[in-house]
Amino acid sequence: MDADLCDVLVIGAGITGLHQLHSLLTAGFRSRLLKAGTGVGGTWYWNRYPGARFDSESSSYGYFFSPELRDEWNWSEEFAGQPETEHYLNLAADQLGLRPFIVLNSRVASATYLEDEAWWEVATTTGVAHSRTCAHPRPGSTASPRSRPPCSARRSCR
Repeated sequence: MDADLCDVLVIGAGITGLHQLHSLLTAGFRSRLLKAGTGVGGTWYWNRYPGARFDSESSSYGYFFSPELRDEWNWSEEFAGQPETEHYLNLAADQLGLRPFIVLNSRVASATYLEDEAWWEVATTTGVAHSRTCAHPRPGSTASPRSRPPCSARRSCR
């Protein structure tokens, strides 16, 4: 990743991160999206266990702002499984022209606000980026696979 200053760094390539990147680019902001993994999809990239699927109607996750995606894509099930959802998000990244702005294999190690320069310095596994703003779409509870419940849940189970 080059260290050019951009307006906004988006962290995470899930449903929200891709939408946020698209919205920022459409509004004219110089933006880049950082993704720790090798592909887009957020929860649907990381969690590939048997039976993983939406718990809401699949259509509610569609990008309604894009007539092309809306008209081209038909969900095969009311509650789509992980492979179909990941496929949809990859199609969206391609059709919306987002790939050139996505840096894969780029896990954020630190983010420091430099007051004198009035920007964020974000160190990643692929280098350093500078941004006026950092945006981190809030991941859902399934964004990181867990082997144990969070501490508060463990304490209440004793």
